[in-house]
Amino acid sequence: GMEDFTLDELVLLVATIEAMIRSESVGRLQAMYKVFDRDPQVSLNMEETEEVIYSCLTAYLSGYNISTLSREQVEAMRASVEKENPVWKNTKSLIHETQDQIASEFALSELFAFSDVERVLELVVRSMGHRVDEVSCQEIED
Repeated sequence: GMEDFTLDELVLLVATIEAMIRSESVGRLQAMYKVFDRDPQVSLNMEETEEVIYSCLTAYLSGYNISTLSREQVEAMRASVEKENPVWKNTKSLIHETQDQIASEFALSELFAFSDVERVLELVVRSMGHRVDEVSCQEIED
């Protein structure tokens, strides 16, 4: 029959799922660096960081496989998504806020190493999830 999980087994399961999600996210980010012809070993400035993360999120949420896209296709996809959903542009301000938060928290200059870009992406995704939850709850209440 089915056995219950112990707390330790549940913790391990959650940690494994989180690691898988993180690994997938890192893969997407690395693919977007390639699209923009950037080396993950070289730090990005604020604008480049925002552009890479914004493109990564847009491609992911649009269901595109980033590794198959050219830079021109990414730019066309972004324009198309922004035209169909003007509110999506607000994502840029969320990315920018998160960059500022990370920069001050970790005393970074204007340059973001790959691990910093990864951290910004992770926090933006988390923050977007919270905002979606808030909107959904508000809609249910209304």
